[in-house]
Amino acid sequence: MLWWTAALWGLAGAAAVEGLDLHQAIHRVKDFSWRKESEARFPAYLTSVIRRAIR
Repeated sequence: MLWWTAALWGLAGAAAVEGLDLHQAIHRVKDFSWRKESEARFPAYLTSVIRRAIR
């Protein structure tokens, strides 16, 4: 397997996990989590998703 193929599979897996996490957050607060006062704002949320996905 080429290194970039493995990297794409890893990125796809990370995206799937992040999608499930977003789905759970939406159902927990009944809206997008960054729209609630007690949750992280959208830029902070997006930064954390990107950092976890490329890690």
